This record gives sequence, structure tokens and C-alpha cells, in this order.
Amino acid sequence: MKAETGFPDVPLVAIARDPEHSINFLKEEGIPEEEAIMFEKLWHQLVAEQASLSTQGRLMIAKNSSHSVDADRPDLVIEVIKSLL
Repeated sequence: MKAETGFPDVPLVAIARDPEHSINFLKEEGIPEEEAIMFEKLWHQLVAEQASLSTQGRLMIAKNSSHSVDADRPDLVIEVIKSLL
């Protein structure tokens, strides 16, 4: 059940980056794997919470995408926008 947040009950899609992609990037930047995994789990939880703001909310994972989902997966962004129209 979604919490009462004051957020309007509207269609909502939160698009999250690919966790595997992010973990690999963090490891390449010198972050220990365990920390990278913990960070990504927390990030995913935060994005999932955003999706749950509306009873019509849903979460999508943008496979093969970094944090810049719009640049990495414009096809998915367009698909989501069209689904909301």
C-alpha cells in the first residue's frame, strides 16, 4: 500500500539506471565492490520510493544505462512518455 504523501494520484514512471552498469562504473573508479553494491541498493530504494509516491506509479530499469538515462536510453524515455499520453 502506498503512503499518503500529498502527491497527486497521477501516472508516474520513475526510470532508474542499470544497477550492474553503475556498480561496474564505481568499481572502475576505485570504489570497493561491496561499497558499490551497497550504494546502488540504496539508490535503487530511493528511486523505488519516488515511484511509490503515486498509486499509479511504477519503476522501470533502464538496462545498459548510467545515471544519464536520457542520453543513454532515449528510446526508453520516449517509450515511457508515449505511454503516459
